[in-house]
Amino acid sequence: MPKAISSLNTKRIFLILGVLALVGCIGLLVDTIAKRELPKLLGEQVTYESVSLSILNGEISFKKPRVQVDSAENQANLNIRSEASQISIHGFSLWNLLLSRKIRVDKLSIDSLLLGIVLPELKASKTEKKEINLFVRDIFNRIEVQHFDISAGSLVVRKKGSYDTLMSMKDIHLSAYGIFVDTSTVHNIFPLDFHKSETKVGQLYIKAGDDYTLSGESLQIRDTSFSIENLHLKPVDSRPAFVQNHPYEKARIDLMVKRLSGEKLLWDFMENRTLKLSAESTLLDKLQMNVFKDKTPPAKPPETRPLLAGFLNKLPFIFTLDTLRLTDSYIQYEQLPVVFPRAGKLYFEKLYMSGYHLTNDPEEIQKQAITTLDIQSDFMGQGKLKTTILLDMSSKRQEFSVSGTLGAMPITYINQTLAPLTGVEASGHLHGMTFDFQGDEYASKGKVIMEYSDLKVNVYDQNRDKVWLKSMFGNMILNSNNHIDDTLGYQEGEIYFIRYQNKGFFNMLWNSLRVALMDITMPFYTNPDYTTPGSEPKYLLDD
Repeated sequence: MPKAISSLNTKRIFLILGVLALVGCIGLLVDTIAKRELPKLLGEQVTYESVSLSILNGEISFKKPRVQVDSAENQANLNIRSEASQISIHGFSLWNLLLSRKIRVDKLSIDSLLLGIVLPELKASKTEKKEINLFVRDIFNRIEVQHFDISAGSLVVRKKGSYDTLMSMKDIHLSAYGIFVDTSTVHNIFPLDFHKSETKVGQLYIKAGDDYTLSGESLQIRDTSFSIENLHLKPVDSRPAFVQNHPYEKARIDLMVKRLSGEKLLWDFMENRTLKLSAESTLLDKLQMNVFKDKTPPAKPPETRPLLAGFLNKLPFIFTLDTLRLTDSYIQYEQLPVVFPRAGKLYFEKLYMSGYHLTNDPEEIQKQAITTLDIQSDFMGQGKLKTTILLDMSSKRQEFSVSGTLGAMPITYINQTLAPLTGVEASGHLHGMTFDFQGDEYASKGKVIMEYSDLKVNVYDQNRDKVWLKSMFGNMILNSNNHIDDTLGYQEGEIYFIRYQNKGFFNMLWNSLRVALMDITMPFYTNPDYTTPGSEPKYLLDD
């Protein structure tokens, strides 16, 4: 072989080897930089067992990552513990990382996430909120994520110094798209945004204050729609323990909803950090609520309570519900002790309600001030009750109106309500009743028309003793008007009731009906509110 050819081949071999060596060095350098830089994508707070990397495929996986944030050093007292089976990142560009120190990721997946949060004993301060924000920024500050996914996750939140769980979620599946993290500010908790998302939670538990827990199943949130099943607001204590734990009388509520759902749910924080909620359509299916009040403990010191419109306006958040529907529900109210025989419990079966334009948003109230509640149910499982309530949300006097009808039923079923309200037990048959009255924060006025037959009454005093003379004369007068065609006497009752300022909206409704029923059923009845001074507020301290 000629010398020139041999020398040329040798140069080619050295050139190829040199190129390979250069490529190898570049690859080694890239691999070293990648292994040094890519783990920083999850921030300094995250540790892991091992990391696997494929530069060509743009994939990186962290095995058994862990996060531990303990801010006790700076008195923030926020503790976060988290671990997962694996974190996988797909579709990143190494050159973006090297050149811009940031990276765009197609997908970030977290498998079997276990997240535990211990909150400070007191309300979160600005420092503590900043700690949360910095933690989120530390995870996402280098990544723009197109698709974020959590599978088989769980969350537990409790308060420092207590083993009671404040919140827990099991079987969490979350997908979010187009995530953007605002790394220039820490004013907002979890300063991130996204285009669309879907969340599923198998089981949900929340401690709702000292007296109740809230649980639910199959929570699903997709973009602006949500639903949750078997929602249960459950008292922590039994009836005797509940009464014993409260120095004043207080209603014990046990509430269950088969399904709660909503469409076009939107929420935002206003500049003053007030939460603003709106939904186009909200449904509560098969609500069951049992209310028990033991009046053995003394009443609270008198204080003025708002009516329903005032209560809605005083909520600590702004809301708008275009339509609220309640279907096939049941509400029971039970009171102990009872003043008169066989009284103390009433219930509404097959309850349906449609609410329109429920809002406390000043801008929405300017457009439409009237909130409408259309309600129908079987009262005491017997009479068909239909009621329409109109609330003027713009009225400073909390003006409202109530109208409706009660269908035919034996009057004995009304004793559960009639006896405690009027001190009268009645028998006979109710052919129908209509009512229509208006009111405000001070008083109500209107009429009740009651059609009856075979009506008889027993009148009782406050000691539960029968007042024979009133009962006898009452029945004599009622007997003279004891047919439904009669237009005289006790078929029409007048409503005039000065509100107890320390009682709520529904107490005012019951008492408005009470004075009309007493006007109908009790001979010689005189409404004491006609002589009540108009300038003095009225309080009920013992009922």
